[in-house]
Amino acid sequence: TALLLNKYDIRLKKSLGQNFLIDTNILKKIAKVSGADENDTILEIGSGLGSLTEILAVLVKNIVCIEVDPKLSEAFRKEMARFIPITVTLLESDAMKVDYGILAREFKINKIISNLPYKIAAPLIITILKNAPGIDKMYLTIQKDIAERLTAKAGDKNYSSYTVKSALLADFKILFQISRTCFMPAPNVDSVFMEVCRKNI
Repeated sequence: TALLLNKYDIRLKKSLGQNFLIDTNILKKIAKVSGADENDTILEIGSGLGSLTEILAVLVKNIVCIEVDPKLSEAFRKEMARFIPITVTLLESDAMKVDYGILAREFKINKIISNLPYKIAAPLIITILKNAPGIDKMYLTIQKDIAERLTAKAGDKNYSSYTVKSALLADFKILFQISRTCFMPAPNVDSVFMEVCRKNI
């Protein structure tokens, strides 16, 4: 990843919450645990240089990737050229401004597998659950503190209005922890990989 960032003269932006998951074993574990297969059309938010995309692209029917950073998008297109447009579609857009209901219908997306940009993870999960009923499951790398709020029980210190709102829409399960050393740059928060299953309400 460092070599690619240098190759394309990319400087990571703290303002966009850019922390790239670079551990190949963890990326492969994400693909396996999420059960990605040829029946899935996946949405990946914050695709970066395509480290996860590359692993998923040979497993699934299609992947729709969202990336807001123009330089990263340009590098992604070059690095993923062999998959575009066969199994990979790249949308250069702000993830917080996307209409996920329309996007899910247009591309027939049924699942999200994503290392979410940390800055937008909390509001984005709620937005997608509210607006894209066609997306049944999400498998997400997020900050541990947000995951603890999502899985908190009444009376826990992490229990909040965010917990209540989220619990009405989905069930949340922490699947495994991810060390800070698996990222570049290493974030100053702990991370987990989480399963989100939409409730049929």
